[in-house]
Amino acid sequence: MIFHADALDQSLGEARVREHLTNPRLRTLTVNVPEQYNTEIYSMPVFPYEGLYIGLPTYFEASGQTPNRNQEGVNSVKLSVSRDLRRWEKVGSRSFLHPCV
Repeated sequence: MIFHADALDQSLGEARVREHLTNPRLRTLTVNVPEQYNTEIYSMPVFPYEGLYIGLPTYFEASGQTPNRNQEGVNSVKLSVSRDLRRWEKVGSRSFLHPCV
């Protein structure tokens, strides 16, 4: 596996879900099952730039399963870089680039 959501990503994802559950300015989540909180990487477009590769992974922070067995949660795009397409560094303090409200 080359790129995945690690323990820190899980923790940050949980915090992001909780923020959506408590901040009325953000999109309201209708599902809140803390034992089902999970962060996954859905995709990562990659492009070369000045001798390295920039990745824009899309994280999905799930708040739980819906009655129709789907998941609810929020998406966020973060930043990663690599010099060889095998070892990726998550940069920018793992902050999302733009809030997905």
